[in-house]
Amino acid sequence: MLKKIGKLDYETKKEIDSYLHDIFSWLDKGKVEKAKKKLMELSNTQNYFIREYVGKGLANYHELSKIEPIAEEMIKHRMYGIRATALFFFYEIYKDDFDKILNLLEETYDIIRWEAESMIKELWKLYPEKMKEKMKKWVDSDDPQKQYLSIYGLENITKSDAETVIYFVGKLIHKEDVELHKKITQILTQALRENPIVVYPHLHHWIALGEEKIITTIWIVMKKIVNSIFNKGTNISNNELAILTQQTITDWSNDKNEYVAEMGSRLYGIMKKRLGSSRKR
Repeated sequence: MLKKIGKLDYETKKEIDSYLHDIFSWLDKGKVEKAKKKLMELSNTQNYFIREYVGKGLANYHELSKIEPIAEEMIKHRMYGIRATALFFFYEIYKDDFDKILNLLEETYDIIRWEAESMIKELWKLYPEKMKEKMKKWVDSDDPQKQYLSIYGLENITKSDAETVIYFVGKLIHKEDVELHKKITQILTQALRENPIVVYPHLHHWIALGEEKIITTIWIVMKKIVNSIFNKGTNISNNELAILTQQTITDWSNDKNEYVAEMGSRLYGIMKKRLGSSRKR
């Protein structure tokens, strides 16, 4: 019996391959309904990895024209697992056609969210320039889910293009959505680790606005950064992030803006405590 959750081991993949072999054989013999029924049963699973393996496995069939009508039906099915499996199939056969993939995700992002997230993340890796253009439309959408998805995968360009990351974050950091801010926290944390000289001035600007939600998000980010940098064994003199962070915190502590100064003072207290405890050890 196929497992309901978790990554697939060799035996599980072998079992799925056997099912796919049967489905392909029935299609070869014109037994479309029998193949479709088995495919629906196989796809109707809570396991993301099974859905992915089955969907991509369907793309190996030698007559895709026989699979496509079934997948078209599946992607509109009431059961999530069946829809998601079909999306993986189409993603696999269109993976070299950016526009087709984006059009498909445009049509399905709201009904197949988890798979859409992983695909958008991968598209940021494969087509960063095209994604900048397309996702700028998504980030300006009135749909909160579309806004969230527009930044899913920005981690892939935090080192190479921090300014674009800041552009997208700046569009959404004023929103109240909790899930959105969790994602922004992850993105800013990574962006700071990889490109602090670009990111710190923007953090200063956002803190100075005095918006509670923004300040809370940046506090979480900075607390993570400070706690990860200033600890036992850290050689600050040879660590660019540590040097910039230490200087930034000092500057913020003396800033004329009350929100920036408060943030700097709180961070300075953590930094001093970490460095002090490190020396004591």
